[in-house]
Amino acid sequence: MQHDTREKILKVAHGLVMVRGFNNTGLSEILKEAGVPKGSFYHYFPSKDDLGFALLDRFSAALLADLNQFFSTHEGTALEALRAYFEHLTVLFKDEFSLCNCLLGNLGQELAAQHEGFRRAVKQHFDEIEQCLAEQFERAKREGDLDSSVNSLSLARLLFSGWEGSLIRAKLEQSADQPAAFIQFFFDRLKT
Repeated sequence: MQHDTREKILKVAHGLVMVRGFNNTGLSEILKEAGVPKGSFYHYFPSKDDLGFALLDRFSAALLADLNQFFSTHEGTALEALRAYFEHLTVLFKDEFSLCNCLLGNLGQELAAQHEGFRRAVKQHFDEIEQCLAEQFERAKREGDLDSSVNSLSLARLLFSGWEGSLIRAKLEQSADQPAAFIQFFFDRLKT
């Protein structure tokens, strides 16, 4: 029961924060929508900041699990798997534009200059995602699809930074075309 209540708070908070931002989402709003009394909140999270850190951890863990699951089951080369993963997301975004969002990017933009703890937490999660992508680029080098002199971590950072930037542009234009265009451009340039 306790885990269910904590998860319910996180799920509701995630939905609200993705739309309104962390600073503009009040605890009372989260708890009302979750149907959880205020006193119960502090049983699970000592503060709103702790809720924010838990949201980041939860989102990043799910993203890493999704990436690893996709890469381990995809039939094809590492570069094909990387491209297919991001192309899959762009199709989802075109089908439901509200999915064209990333909690890490959103909170990084909103909170990095305001709160050192959040800046460090978002950076840590970015680093973890980029390391996962770098492992795929290393595999691509072993498969002969990527020049061995390429710095895999730098390439992973470029991919993830460009992806996050394309999501910002998508929100500005209210269209999922930018992420799709970015992925096409990025992977077309990697062909050897």
